[in-house]
Amino acid sequence: MAGKGTNALDFNRLYTAQGLTSDSGYYNVTIPKCFQFIPKSADSLNIGKVIVLPQAVRVFRRDKTFFDILIGPSTSPGTYSTITGLFEIEVLFDESSIGGSKNIARKYRFNP
Repeated sequence: MAGKGTNALDFNRLYTAQGLTSDSGYYNVTIPKCFQFIPKSADSLNIGKVIVLPQAVRVFRRDKTFFDILIGPSTSPGTYSTITGLFEIEVLFDESSIGGSKNIARKYRFNP
């Protein structure tokens, strides 16, 4: 929905040339369920792998038009640790809807 969302996966910076807006604190990007966290084992819930859930992400422009960017998993899963707080993942982007490449890999690293 236009006018709601966050700057998920840094979409605002990546697609600023598409006329996105960040007025009123909203970035017009919403990804309700992006990652699946899978514990290493039932005994070890604090570490595991992360899978990107494939989907089309609808992004709205200032003029209320939109485009879709497809995101999905890379060939190897990411990792997480609640002990260290580190979360690393590679996300594949398909930007063909805006004239870009179909297979762009971007790495993300989040830590406290």
